[in-house]
Amino acid sequence: MEERLPVLVVDDDPGIRKLIAAILSRQGSCPVVAVGTGKEALERVAQGEAFLLALVDFSLPGMDGLEVLDALKKKVPDLEVVIITAHRRVEIAVEAMKRGAYDYLAKPFSAEELVKLVDRVARLQHLVRENTRLKSRLEGGDPLGELVGTTPPMAAVKDLIRMVSANDCTVLLTGESGTGKEMVARAIHRLSRRRDAPFVPVDCSAISPNLLESELFGHERGAFTGADREKAGLVRSAVPGTLFLDEVGEIPQDLQVKLLRVLQEKQIKPVGSEQYFPADVRLVAATHRDLQKMVKEQRFRLDLYYRLNVVEVRLPPLRERKEDLPLLVRHFAARLAGEAEPPVVPPETLERLAGYDWPGNVRELENAIERAWALGFHKEIRVEGLPPRIVKTELTLFERLERDLPTWKEIEKMSLELALRKAGGDKLRAARLLAMSPSTFYRKVKRWHLGT
Repeated sequence: MEERLPVLVVDDDPGIRKLIAAILSRQGSCPVVAVGTGKEALERVAQGEAFLLALVDFSLPGMDGLEVLDALKKKVPDLEVVIITAHRRVEIAVEAMKRGAYDYLAKPFSAEELVKLVDRVARLQHLVRENTRLKSRLEGGDPLGELVGTTPPMAAVKDLIRMVSANDCTVLLTGESGTGKEMVARAIHRLSRRRDAPFVPVDCSAISPNLLESELFGHERGAFTGADREKAGLVRSAVPGTLFLDEVGEIPQDLQVKLLRVLQEKQIKPVGSEQYFPADVRLVAATHRDLQKMVKEQRFRLDLYYRLNVVEVRLPPLRERKEDLPLLVRHFAARLAGEAEPPVVPPETLERLAGYDWPGNVRELENAIERAWALGFHKEIRVEGLPPRIVKTELTLFERLERDLPTWKEIEKMSLELALRKAGGDKLRAARLLAMSPSTFYRKVKRWHLGT
């Protein structure tokens, strides 16, 4: 776990200072530096001490919380400041937010409120650092800079890319549509010895089967109707670089034999020609189809499959690495903003994005952020800017309960009703579903006048 910076607590009440320190220490959240006045806080900051955030009480001797807020932000603009107010004084909270406060905390606050607030700031700071590192890598020309993600599945993909790029072996990229297969193919090319040669992408599913052979291998003049001039083809145009065949499973079987020749003998024969031409290219193929199943169904050649699948790189779907969502969202938002300040992505937007299953994967996520941007959400990517299919995502039971927490009695009644419904009105079976003795179940059902 990443070690957190301390929280600066500014409160003239020793009891509050001790309470906050005890809560954060008990929760293992982060260390605390506590002072009694704004002057002391500014002195600690002036000495070069770094803090995760500052919790500043509004009622302070000498200078009030808003004055401390202004002074802290002037010295350290990136420091997040939270104003502690008494009796939920809304006017103070509003003024604090106008002056740049991150949030406010109303007395009396619970330990859970405090810990959640600190955790939220810690996550925000972590994402800021990650974005800074990502921007630095991109500016430094990191070939993997566009592959955003730090989860174990993405780390494994990046490690494999580095290994296969060192040689000329054929690579098969597998995974669902929208997972970034062409981006990975380009990264492999940029890391290879062929980086200064062409990278030629071919979407095999977008070219008519009747034209695919001519597009790939070229043709002689007069080879067929409409062939009024000679064409070299995409394979030869990629020499001596990398040929990327996307959706390779769409290639007709008669062309699969010719592709096999490219892999085995590094040569091609254009349509209408009797001459073979050298084709020194590195081949990277991709598919969202199950090629092994297609081999069994005799729709894909086994020998070609083995030639393509020297090394397989499986790209995980977005639903398997949702921890990367905040990084991806901020990456796309920053790219749209260009030189301008990137839009803020509120927690509720990230929660709604995390609740969606993303059948279109990273491509669908990028389109969703572009939609919000196109609708004018340039300063904040809010939920209402997202596509309706995502906004309408149903919350989990836990999320629904968390937003509208019922009482224990309401939960008990709801559980009894659900059990009876699932058991088709059979009380004995309903009791078993709840792991409850029949006598207890009957007593509770009678109390709530259910199932009578």
